Amino acid sequence: MIRNELLGTNGTFSWDGINDAREKARIGIYIIYFEVFDLSGTVKHYKKTCVLAGKL
Repeated sequence: MIRNELLGTNGTFSWDGINDAREKARIGIYIIYFEVFDLSGTVKHYKKTCVLAGKL
């Protein structure tokens, strides 16, 4: 996914369904964990879900 990416105050990102081993991830529900921090050291944590689906 994304590591050590410089971000603005808001925005979006997309995932192409490829995992760290460069393989297609399995179809299913995924929990996405975000850890963001600013230059003053404030750290925020977020957990969201997403669904990876295929064509019917």
